[in-house]
Amino acid sequence: MKKLISLILSATMILGSVPKVFAADNSLGDTLTSVTSKVKSQIDVGNEYTNFSGTAQDNGINEYWNLLWENEDNDARLSVNATAEGKIMNYNFSSDAENYRYESNFAPSFPKLTRDEAKEIAQKFLNKVIDTSIESVEFSDFNSTAQLQNTTNYYFNGNLKLNGLASPIDFSIMVNIATKSVTSFSRGDINTKYVGGVPSEKPSTAKDAASKKLYDTVKMKLEYTTDYINSNTGENDKGVLRYFPISTGDYLVDAQSGKLINKNDLYTNLDNAGFETDAVKESDATRGLGVELSKAEQDGIDKLAGVLPKEKLDAAVRAMSELNMTGFTLTDTNYSKNADDSYFCNLTYAKADEKNEITRKYVYVDAKSAELVSMYTNYPYDENAEKETISKADAQKKAEAFLAKYKKDNFAQTKLYTQTDSNFHVENSLNESFTYAQQANGYFFPENAYQVSVNTINGSIDGFSGNFRKVTFDSKEGIVSLEQAQKAYFNAFDTTLSYVRIPKKLDLSMPEYDMYIRKGYSYLYELKLAYTATAKNIPYAVDAKTGKNLCNEINNITSLTYSDVKTDKEILALASYGIGYAGGKFQKTKQLTQLDMVALLVSANGQLYNPLDNANKVDELYNVAYNLGILTKTQRNDNKNITRSELVKTVLSMSGYGKTAELQGIYLCNFKDEKSIPAQYYGYVAIAQGLGVVKGGLNEMFYPNDVATREQAAVILYNFMNR
Repeated sequence: MKKLISLILSATMILGSVPKVFAADNSLGDTLTSVTSKVKSQIDVGNEYTNFSGTAQDNGINEYWNLLWENEDNDARLSVNATAEGKIMNYNFSSDAENYRYESNFAPSFPKLTRDEAKEIAQKFLNKVIDTSIESVEFSDFNSTAQLQNTTNYYFNGNLKLNGLASPIDFSIMVNIATKSVTSFSRGDINTKYVGGVPSEKPSTAKDAASKKLYDTVKMKLEYTTDYINSNTGENDKGVLRYFPISTGDYLVDAQSGKLINKNDLYTNLDNAGFETDAVKESDATRGLGVELSKAEQDGIDKLAGVLPKEKLDAAVRAMSELNMTGFTLTDTNYSKNADDSYFCNLTYAKADEKNEITRKYVYVDAKSAELVSMYTNYPYDENAEKETISKADAQKKAEAFLAKYKKDNFAQTKLYTQTDSNFHVENSLNESFTYAQQANGYFFPENAYQVSVNTINGSIDGFSGNFRKVTFDSKEGIVSLEQAQKAYFNAFDTTLSYVRIPKKLDLSMPEYDMYIRKGYSYLYELKLAYTATAKNIPYAVDAKTGKNLCNEINNITSLTYSDVKTDKEILALASYGIGYAGGKFQKTKQLTQLDMVALLVSANGQLYNPLDNANKVDELYNVAYNLGILTKTQRNDNKNITRSELVKTVLSMSGYGKTAELQGIYLCNFKDEKSIPAQYYGYVAIAQGLGVVKGGLNEMFYPNDVATREQAAVILYNFMNR
């Protein structure tokens, strides 16, 4: 709920017949004067601005002032959102004269301001706009490497700590590289009202006692999964046992009372709704008449052999009586082809009732076998819908009969799968839903499962989906106990004392809440000192055989370190921006292969690879290189040794110098061995020398046909980025 009040501030007022009491009242102007003065005491506002305005804003929770400064040409604007007390909540500066730079080619360069320097600028600004008597800042340690070729700003975010403790208030700030100044800042509490102020930071409950209560909330289940990748086939074809955490709530321990609180229970009156769309469409292929077809075209046509026409697919769908297709008209069919040349078809059906409201069924089938892959039914909303006439037990029998008939062999391997962290049964719903997951060695494998929804009015199958593939399951022998898994999982967390945000129901009898209640609010928020379980990288599971926590990799490339590089300026400078090789060693004397070159150049785009260990990611690496224009698919030759001339050509070509470098007879190199430079590389080497990318050293030689080393590649890239 927002209410915007526009205040037109003018030095001259036309009084006319306006009563004198109103003519003399400029309380809003006085407030604006006070707010503006307080804001200017914190930030620098130059004299270049010739226009200024202030408007009041009431967002239903808090009241703020929007201050706007503009220069005469309207090409520089400073906007500030502040409270009546002068606390700056948002700050934005924009200028048409800012030094924005964009290069369509992949031409990375070092920014003229380091991230650490920008962070110092941000810190100085923050110290001016926060209440340092109680607030302090903690920057997030997640600083992923930017795509350096287009970097114009550094972005930072973090937490506003209260009394030295983490809080639910976040901040973001942006520093412009060209101007070396803050251009954007915002606090995360602009739309939040905290009642009761900031509690004391001194707890009454001991950390160990709180940790014990949080540990008791940890629940886990043992299941098979295929998060194992076969290094030979690249496929997930082995089921391994993992202990997975079960979400039972969002817990905290009140640091004063010691009470365990589930935050989810505090939001039980909140409604959450969503919807999904599941439609995949492709255009129909067209066939020319009287035109000779190529072999490729004919081969593509031949692949349609065995694909059933829509009439037969429709008949197969209607033959499944459980779907209750009576009265439904086929309105749309869309065929699609997968990469493995398998064909599928989406069939859409519609049926109108006496009110002309449409029920639709979306059925997805294998286009050759007509086997049902998935389907769902979309009913029009009806507040007077019939009540359930089929019990949940009877609905389950219908679901099982359907699966036994159409998925007999796979269904025989399943059991009813219930998730304690999900609730499939929705009160007053038209459907009862059931999931049947494969069981192996007594444990569920939920990746192979079927979901069936049964209409509780007429007993039809209203929804079906699922997947089954062949998997080899690991033995259950030698697994750790549930208690060991729970302990390992909880040990990944720290019990942290901080301020947390919880909803506080408004007391209708309290006069100070009356304005919020009249605006439609039933609760605000309060800050509570509490213990919570926190981790920088939360495990997604515990390996059932080793008892070790399994975590997803955090893509947080900030800098690289090498055990074999100590003083090489160029290599270390690149490494500080995450440019180089993963694995902890640079191997600077190693002859440069095409794979080495590609990995080095792609790392300047923020994607880091280790050519020695990431054999299963080489295709991914090359795909990035193709997209960046580093080389083409036809040029790929992983193990080819790259000469110094080839390296220079690659760097200049990817950055847009290619067409110019190909011009003949206009370039001159002053290397002593310039005559040994192959003609196809001469222009590239000449441009590189002119840019300072390559230098002859004391002997003024380039050695164009020598195989480059990793170190030489780093030096050339470093020089190019400093151009």
